[in-house]
Amino acid sequence: MRGHQYRLVLWEEIADTVSTWKSGYGDPKIPSWNFEPVVVPAHSTRAFYIKSSSYLYGTASSSGNRWTQYVKNTDTPSLTLCHGRGSGSTDWTTTGDYDPYMAIEYSDLGPTMSPTHSPTNYPTISAAPSISAAPTTVWTEERGIDRGEFCASCWGSYGQQFEVLPLKDMKITGLGIHMSTSSTKRIQVYMSHESFYESGNHNNVKGIWTLVQDMELKGSGYKKLTSMPDFGIPINVAAGDKISFTVIFVHGSYMRFDKGSGYGNSGTSFSEYVNEENEDIIMYEATRITDWETDWEGIHATSSKTVNKYYKFHFDGNVRYHVKNGGASINSPTAAMPMSMGEGMALGNVDDEEERVYYGDEEEEEEVPFVSGLCGKANDGCEGPGDCCDGLICYGEGRCGFPTSVSG
Repeated sequence: MRGHQYRLVLWEEIADTVSTWKSGYGDPKIPSWNFEPVVVPAHSTRAFYIKSSSYLYGTASSSGNRWTQYVKNTDTPSLTLCHGRGSGSTDWTTTGDYDPYMAIEYSDLGPTMSPTHSPTNYPTISAAPSISAAPTTVWTEERGIDRGEFCASCWGSYGQQFEVLPLKDMKITGLGIHMSTSSTKRIQVYMSHESFYESGNHNNVKGIWTLVQDMELKGSGYKKLTSMPDFGIPINVAAGDKISFTVIFVHGSYMRFDKGSGYGNSGTSFSEYVNEENEDIIMYEATRITDWETDWEGIHATSSKTVNKYYKFHFDGNVRYHVKNGGASINSPTAAMPMSMGEGMALGNVDDEEERVYYGDEEEEEEVPFVSGLCGKANDGCEGPGDCCDGLICYGEGRCGFPTSVSG
């Protein structure tokens, strides 16, 4: 709710009911409302806005207590109730500072992650409801993508935003980051199915970002990978659907990275610069977040912000994922030649002086390098230019091939 109590678009109605009420103080009255249970992954937060046509009791508090712990139970799993605000006289307004006089009913959905300042040892909430709940044979073993190196001349900021493009159906299970400290710091992770660099998407005023983690994390230290715990619920992403992440420190500039290859070029998109890629996924270059309170979603943010495309950086962390066996896949848009032309047929080095085509270190001395490039024809020959795909030409031998003179 912090900073968002006035924006109706960020709230989802889960109940609208008529209930009797008990006059005076005493045990809380729990209405008989039937709403779907709200799933809260461990170490994440959920805000609730309760509006009544009559009075709701509360205990007077102060502005200095806002958003901090009000009461915490000792059950397993534990639940913390934070100090709240009073509901105003009109919808979606607040007035004063009041602590809720209420009860919350909840149940355990699976193995919990016990509160600790060393969350890298958390077990995965494997029993929690998930859109990816399927036999384990559906998914490959866990894989990951990272740069394989850390910044040489490091920059620092409160956090970073970056985008990934899955080339195969997958579920993303967690991230790793480069922290400058081995102390314990509060970190939040958000995801969005919209590109972070599109107009107005840099912060969360438009409400495009979903919080997936909010934790206290102990860093591994400078130029070491700090592994974050798995997401409570994996993020399913279809091949070809980009997804953006925001990783941010609530207080302090502890994220480390260096300039990307697109740094200083404000006329180009982040999607034109690859941070790292493999056969499963592409990770593009990132931007930075200069401050949690004013540059991201802090309480002072009143209008949406757009990323400055001048600042393109590497992301020095990693992305962990599982690929869906037998799922859909797409070709990498960064491939040198279309994948339909067959394995091993991408152009290698080109010797402009002798106008010959090379594949790796192997030079084709005499023959034109032919490939299977017939469009709708049998492989026994082409008759004209229209029979060949992807810019290939038809040679006298009745076969499609690259032009004998290539400039690049």
